[in-house]
Amino acid sequence: MSCTSDEDIQTGRLPLLQTGSSPVETMSDSNQPLLKNVSVDPDSPPDLTPVTGSDTGADEPPANLLASQQKNGLDGLRARRDRKLQRIQRTFDHQRTRTKQYFARRRAEAADEYESGLCDCRLNFLSFRRSLQLELEDIREQEQNGIIVLLEGERIERGAAERWHDDREKKYIQECREEWAQKYPATPFWHEDSGAVSQSVSSSGV
Repeated sequence: MSCTSDEDIQTGRLPLLQTGSSPVETMSDSNQPLLKNVSVDPDSPPDLTPVTGSDTGADEPPANLLASQQKNGLDGLRARRDRKLQRIQRTFDHQRTRTKQYFARRRAEAADEYESGLCDCRLNFLSFRRSLQLELEDIREQEQNGIIVLLEGERIERGAAERWHDDREKKYIQECREEWAQKYPATPFWHEDSGAVSQSVSSSGV
């Protein structure tokens, strides 16, 4: 993640953040099927490979086992999406905190300079006080502009991540449907029965 310089924050021209990895993950594997092995590691995709010979599912009908495996894969994709959105929010929350701290220091420094200037008899008190008010207003405006830039950056980055994960989820469900139709053509596809839909996590709920 690139750091924002004080000069960028001061002018309100804050660059969009780099969160360590691109908000839109690479689609170089877009032509590859999603039903593949995935580790349990939080930063790895879920394990979507059907598990055979499991003792726990020995008495389960094959269709139920496949449905359970496919549902677990879908849950894993959604968990990855949620973690991505949480990382984005934490990153921008941190940047907003740094921005507010920076402008708080600016206001304190301006007030200190004002207090020091009161001892100088050569300065006109009223004009000097007016200049302080103008400076504080300018600092406040710069801070507001900086926060607006960060909010817009977060909105764009979240939107890109949500769209990418929604597309990936649709592709995975389509592959599950095709596999299901090949193995159990007479049985309704579990996803259509449940009416499951992808739900993106709202920023307030993260």
